[in-house]
Amino acid sequence: MLFLTEDQVTALAHNIQHPPALQRGVSHRDGGYPDYALLVRFAAFTGLRAGEIGALRVSRLNLLRRRVKVSESVDEANGRFNIGPTKTYSRRSVGLPGPLVDELAVHLSGMKQTDLVFAGPEGGPLRHSNWYPRHFKPAVVRRDARPVHDFMIMAPTATSSQASTTRSTTPSAHDGPGRPP
Repeated sequence: MLFLTEDQVTALAHNIQHPPALQRGVSHRDGGYPDYALLVRFAAFTGLRAGEIGALRVSRLNLLRRRVKVSESVDEANGRFNIGPTKTYSRRSVGLPGPLVDELAVHLSGMKQTDLVFAGPEGGPLRHSNWYPRHFKPAVVRRDARPVHDFMIMAPTATSSQASTTRSTTPSAHDGPGRPP
């Protein structure tokens, strides 16, 4: 497992937001990819899985309380998206660090409660199978970092001032009878 420092996460996010020019006259989006940079920081400092981030709706964020409710995940099979329960079938609430809350407030302005927080170019779920090889992996290589296989690996990088807290709202098999979740 690879852990990145906060500075490494910031550098990786910057590298994703501002990729180098493409060959043959093809260009990137005007202004780069600030939403993808935010996605990287969000993943790093919350520890949410890629599928959980992909299914996250605006209504699940409470910026005043600095919390995100995680209850759904998205996966892709045969070119179709399936939104359903999380990998562990549990619901949990995860803390959001202050600087991330400020960025999310700007990102969410004008969005409806039912909108996906991080949507693909066509408005549907972001295709991890496209985003990872087109944006994330090249940025990792450009940063001369060892490849990482998912966003969740970066979660422990949150500094103590930004550390997120997690509360499960569904008892797990490990809780046993009579133990609170």
